[in-house]
Amino acid sequence: MAPKIRLIVVFIFFAAAFSFSQKSTDSLINALPLMKEDTAKAQALIKIAKSYLGGDHSERALPYILRSLEICNKIGYDRGTAGCYGHLGGYYYSHSDFKNTIKYWMLAIKFAQNFKDGRVLASLNNNIGLVYMDQGTYERAEECLLKGLELRKIEDKFNELSGSYNNLGLLYYKMGHGNKDDARKKELLERSEKNYLMAIKIRVELADSFGLAGSYGNLATLTSDKGDKKKAIELGKKSLEMYRKLDVPYEVLTSLIDLGEIYITNKMPESALPLGEEALQMTYTYNVPDMRRNAYTLLTRIYAMLGQYAKAHDIAMELVQISDSLYNAENYRQINEMQTIYETEKSETKNKFLTEKNQLQEKEISSHETKKKYLIGIVIMVLLFAVSAVIFYFRSRLQNRKLEIFNRQISHQKIEIEKQKEIVDVKNKEVLDSIQYAGKIQNAIFPSQNEFLNLGVDAFVFFRPKDIISGDFFWIQKKDDLLFYATVDCTGHGVPGALMSMLGAALLNEIVNEKGVQEPCAVLDLMRERIIASLKQQEVRNENTDYDKMQDGMDMVLCRLDLKKNILIFSAAQNPVWIIKDEKFNEFHGDKQPIGLSPTEQVPFVQHTIELKKGDYVYCFSDGYADQFGGPKGKKFKYKPMSELIMKNHLLPMAEQKKCLEKTFDEWRGDYGQVDDVLVIGVKV
Repeated sequence: MAPKIRLIVVFIFFAAAFSFSQKSTDSLINALPLMKEDTAKAQALIKIAKSYLGGDHSERALPYILRSLEICNKIGYDRGTAGCYGHLGGYYYSHSDFKNTIKYWMLAIKFAQNFKDGRVLASLNNNIGLVYMDQGTYERAEECLLKGLELRKIEDKFNELSGSYNNLGLLYYKMGHGNKDDARKKELLERSEKNYLMAIKIRVELADSFGLAGSYGNLATLTSDKGDKKKAIELGKKSLEMYRKLDVPYEVLTSLIDLGEIYITNKMPESALPLGEEALQMTYTYNVPDMRRNAYTLLTRIYAMLGQYAKAHDIAMELVQISDSLYNAENYRQINEMQTIYETEKSETKNKFLTEKNQLQEKEISSHETKKKYLIGIVIMVLLFAVSAVIFYFRSRLQNRKLEIFNRQISHQKIEIEKQKEIVDVKNKEVLDSIQYAGKIQNAIFPSQNEFLNLGVDAFVFFRPKDIISGDFFWIQKKDDLLFYATVDCTGHGVPGALMSMLGAALLNEIVNEKGVQEPCAVLDLMRERIIASLKQQEVRNENTDYDKMQDGMDMVLCRLDLKKNILIFSAAQNPVWIIKDEKFNEFHGDKQPIGLSPTEQVPFVQHTIELKKGDYVYCFSDGYADQFGGPKGKKFKYKPMSELIMKNHLLPMAEQKKCLEKTFDEWRGDYGQVDDVLVIGVKV
């Protein structure tokens, strides 16, 4: 039985592991032109490349890796250079270009030695060893794998040692399997078993069920080769059972075929048959065409061993039909063998029949007639074989012709797709340029984050849009001793949210500055009327159409602070206001209705009046900070931790409070994409 090699390739080059959605990748690509040529940009380029590696568009990764490599070399970032060469090796490995794979991993080792990261060097040596092993260069493979093992011992990477021992077990098994020198074969298989058992020992201590299942499967193959049928079957069953419990279909499929091979090796085709049938069914259920060939091959061998040569022949012919890639010398050999056996079986059956018939008629017919019948039988058999050969030949030509037509169609489609991509790229650039210009307009209209300081107010503004343009905005206005300011969260973000924000800012300027309305509750009531009228929401409600338009609006807090008397008056739609007064935390909930059409009955907004004194703090915000996903479990940050964070740091200077909020937000978010615009304003009385 051929050894089953499971390659586990691990790359550890940059400080963080990256997991990105397509949305996050697109955001990074859009941000690249705005980034400086530094380590952050180099890492961002690798993040983009990693999102493509291993997928359907892995070829897209190459230009981003090369661009990152260019930056790393330019700024002397050795860790990044090693990482780029490592990912180049991984890219060429996925495209089966093993010469370039080894070339770039060797370069990665050269640069990794500069920053003396033993874990990186161990992984690279391990990966190179696996490629050499796969190519049959066993001495070089052994050298690299042993070096990787020693590095992991020095680095005290206990959990990674099991992988090194497992890979050495695979190597010695391949070196010993089929070795004609019995003494050498025994020595190599004993080495293989020793390393497998070391891997199993570590994985038992780590409770690594997945790794253990693989080790038991490998040991089962080795044990079968050594002739211990009972133990091999026991280990193979154990591996299969563990994979079933872990619910990993691909590994279950591999184990079914491996255990089936063990049964075949030990002349137990009846036991192998249900495994082969289940494996074949799984290749269709989970759409695993690369394993389908193995399942068909296993079933062909099973039926041949059972003596069901016609069935074996039929399955072999199905193997030809399911994949054009099976037209190679090995498959022709197997199919022709089944054809020969099938025709031989038919020939033997017919000869037996003719012999029995001749014995019965021996006294009635002459020797000449008997020879004539034999000759006819032989001619019929030759004709049958010739017809089968002709059918097989023309079927092969037809399949090859279909393949040529398909390849031409693919070629034409590729050219057309490339043309369409060029058009899409141009359109994307035009859209991006427009959005960036809209962002400049929005920044010019809204106040700067230093506006409070310009007015002599001790405050901070933490404002981070999700996209280039924002649906959140803040508004500031001072009239004599009265300071008006608002935090506003418009429906949506990006372009839709930005359009609503422009409307909201215009209404605030009109109502407060032009009409002179100073009561926050009256401002919110008027804004609601104008939003409903501007968006024609009442008409939509009356017509009972387009429910989404009824949801457009804003959540906001509008504050009026008397800087001389220290009296705060505010009204709020949906969002709360937090006040730290006399070192105590107080929360004032906003009205449960938006600035826009509400699904419930609309009532006037409530106005709150709070007497403050020097050293009190007022905080208002949108929901973007609390709703950000992140942390070890990928959950929302939520309002309670946010309030505790503010209470913990409120005695710090306002600028330091802002830094604490920014740092906590970034650490919580980690590699998750920002989900919404973020706005937090803190004012010290």
